[in-house]
Amino acid sequence: MVSEFGKVPAHSRPVAVTFRLLRKDGTYVWVEATAGVAGGREGEPPEIITILRDVSDRASIDNQVRRTQEILPSLFDRLPVVIVFLDNDGQVQYVNRYCEALFGWSLQELREPEVWARMYANPERRTVVQGWAKEPASEVVEICTRTKSGGDVVVRWAGVKLGDGSSIGIGIDISERLAAEEALRESEARARGLNEQLLE
Repeated sequence: MVSEFGKVPAHSRPVAVTFRLLRKDGTYVWVEATAGVAGGREGEPPEIITILRDVSDRASIDNQVRRTQEILPSLFDRLPVVIVFLDNDGQVQYVNRYCEALFGWSLQELREPEVWARMYANPERRTVVQGWAKEPASEVVEICTRTKSGGDVVVRWAGVKLGDGSSIGIGIDISERLAAEEALRESEARARGLNEQLLE
């Protein structure tokens, strides 16, 4: 960048570049330099006028945003919960690996209308779920979803609306717990029946 200073550009439009400068105290500062050409008097060379602005805070924020964008997907992929990001139209923009493994559908497949029809065969139920994708339910809801392999998974969902109109959904698979509760109820019913027979 520094090597370009002092050169007259081929056009007269202002040019802006951002670079890092070493200060006298040994620390670095991010600077945005905006330069323009001022026409000199007849027979004199043009002048280059440069304005320097300290943008260290902005550069720091940009670095933090980039770092967050790198860390979050890695973190989400390690969590044993379903995480889904949707835009303000209810279109899926991101799913973590656990979601893909649980349901069997890839991110690209989850953007296809026919896949939603396979996940929720009942049109009325499908309409309700798609409505929650656009506007998250105000309470925690339980949704039974057909997987790509043909099985059923029950997930307890909580959705949050973000400031830009998009939303995030977080779900916990409760299929095994529900199956265990059902098995316990059946076992208790059999035990009651046996006790009644013994009493008779």
